[in-house]
Amino acid sequence: MKFEKLPFYSKLDANEREILQNISFVKHYNEDEILFFAGEKSKYLLFLLSGEVKIYKTAARAKEIVLHILKAPCFVAEVAIFEEMEFPASAVFTKSGEILKIDYEKFKANFFCKQEICLELLRSVSKKVCAIEGFVSDSLILSAEQKTAQFLLNNFDKFLKQKKTQTANDLNISQETLSRILTNFKKEKNLITDKNGKLEIQDAAELEKILGN
Repeated sequence: MKFEKLPFYSKLDANEREILQNISFVKHYNEDEILFFAGEKSKYLLFLLSGEVKIYKTAARAKEIVLHILKAPCFVAEVAIFEEMEFPASAVFTKSGEILKIDYEKFKANFFCKQEICLELLRSVSKKVCAIEGFVSDSLILSAEQKTAQFLLNNFDKFLKQKKTQTANDLNISQETLSRILTNFKKEKNLITDKNGKLEIQDAAELEKILGN
């Protein structure tokens, strides 16, 4: 059952589960489909059941700044919904999936009296705060070369599967900068190699050194 992916579902009794199911519905989204745009509002609490969602802002000259990549299962943009404010950023599915949409006002009326649920929502918000702190830290402290080394070490399978434009967006650097760094890693430092058209990490220890680890 899809509702079982909710972190507090096991703490609900039969009557509460029925109420939750009656105020919720599931919607499927395809890859590259927009979940919401910055400036929109939602009356639904959003829970990512499957797939992957990118949270991003659009800067000058349509430059995309990736704030967070959300992987199921997790809540999406819950702070904006709690505060009944406009979404401060946009969200798009990077992998097709499903969203559980829960009527927020009815959910609040029926479930905010339960301490266990409030604690789970607080944990979710706390994780988002930590993710934003990490994003700010990486953006201010890490160089483009360090960001690329970190991405290769932590997300190499994703790097192989997606287009270089998407990787550049994930790192918040230009595609030209990414190409220059990858060329340097391959030809000058021999950190990654191209064997029969397939990229492989040749020297993970040296990539770690670039990060200062």
